[in-house]
Amino acid sequence: MGEERVEACVRRGHFAVQTAREHAVYAPLDTTQWEFYVLPRPVVAALDSGSVGLGTVCAAGGPTVSFSWVWTKILVP
Repeated sequence: MGEERVEACVRRGHFAVQTAREHAVYAPLDTTQWEFYVLPRPVVAALDSGSVGLGTVCAAGGPTVSFSWVWTKILVP
């Protein structure tokens, strides 16, 4: 991962977890199978890590948000 990409991830502070429980229903493009979390930049920076687990994101105060919220607030400039 390039330095520019790492910085972009830190600015945005968004995380996603695929939640399908069975291989037969796994559909990575189905946004209802994902949980999305957003943390403020200062919180992500304070974690001081190149990688974090879901427990860390949740402990840092990251509630789940909808894909439409992530798309309109985070991914679209």
